[in-house]
Amino acid sequence: MIRVTLKGLAGRKLRALLTALAVVLGVAMVSGTYVLTDTIQKAFDGIFSESYEGTDAVINGKQLVDFSSSGRATVSAASACIVGVTCW
Repeated sequence: MIRVTLKGLAGRKLRALLTALAVVLGVAMVSGTYVLTDTIQKAFDGIFSESYEGTDAVINGKQLVDFSSSGRATVSAASACIVGVTCW
């Protein structure tokens, strides 16, 4: 069985070489993607840890603007009066 396999590989050298090259390139792409995402994650962790260095507490307000990601953000009249915009 091994003899038949080796004969087949010897008969189609270019096909075997290109298949091996495709496997090596595929593995390199996947491992490169893992390295890149890990590097980006560590960079963002470093940025956020530096920006919050020396901070004891972080306070986030509630959302005043609805649909802010769609580009048509609306603020209610009551919310506008609270933040100091002229109320009609």
